[in-house]
Amino acid sequence: MSSNAGDDLLALLAQGGHITATGRRLAERFVARWDVSPYHALLMTRLFSEAELANTLSSLFQLSRLYNLSTLTLAKPALGVVGFERARAWECIPLVDDAGRIDIVFADPTRKDRIDEIKQLLNQETSLGDITLAVAERSDIVRAIDELYPLSAQLPSLFGDRRVSEEAPTDHQPSAMRKLQEPTKP
Repeated sequence: MSSNAGDDLLALLAQGGHITATGRRLAERFVARWDVSPYHALLMTRLFSEAELANTLSSLFQLSRLYNLSTLTLAKPALGVVGFERARAWECIPLVDDAGRIDIVFADPTRKDRIDEIKQLLNQETSLGDITLAVAERSDIVRAIDELYPLSAQLPSLFGDRRVSEEAPTDHQPSAMRKLQEPTKP
């Protein structure tokens, strides 16, 4: 799962003095052993806290650092492109900032493939104009996704057009339980 951007992240952190040579080797071995991204290896090995890593990535990549995502608004035109499943899997969320611009907030901005795909899809599917990237802590992004995405996006099967067949139980009891409770005819 290691990518060049992730490998570059470890190199950038080492060059900037943010991680020791031993810490870098530890993260590289963790990536190889557990098949995780360097970003996740840095967190899982506790070489960085989420806040430290978000601050460092914001500085390294010169991206805005967002702290309180719950005060922002979900970018509704982007929902079709960055649906709930993708947002959770990629740890990103499209938000509208105070100036009305769309910020795609990522926990791991080193995943250029994901960033490029979302930008391309947003430009094809919507006429949103300028899209900027921002960084936030992973747990803040996950919390914002859970709080801001509508329930219908999180659980579409509850809101879909599902027809109940004639044989399907309608009284919320398993069919075996209903059969046990039905009176028997002599």
